[in-house]
Amino acid sequence: MSNTELNHFQKALEDKRREIESIRVMREDIAVESSGDEVERLQLASERDVAIHRFENKFTIARRVEDAFQRLQDGTFGVCERCGDDIAPKRLKAVPWTEFCVACQTTIELESAATGEFTHDAFAA
Repeated sequence: MSNTELNHFQKALEDKRREIESIRVMREDIAVESSGDEVERLQLASERDVAIHRFENKFTIARRVEDAFQRLQDGTFGVCERCGDDIAPKRLKAVPWTEFCVACQTTIELESAATGEFTHDAFAA
């Protein structure tokens, strides 16, 4: 991969890092509120559940972005962590923090679906 391409991906990762910094603000959405009204209490709980899911998703992506920065530093960026093949540039442009090529990501998702454990969502944006 050329230096120009690596610089492009580094900038994309930096942009995503800045976008994710809103994670601190999202914590306020998780605050526990109480209400005497049962319907309102259910609504607040539902909103809190959605906020928690969004927070967890952003946190996961933030960790993967930081991992991608590490791969840039150690020269393994763009190499599938499972099979060692190059990750397609088109995939990296879509999800620069991805750790796996499409074939390995598909296998991981199929394995996760078979076990009922969804642990890898590198396509998450």
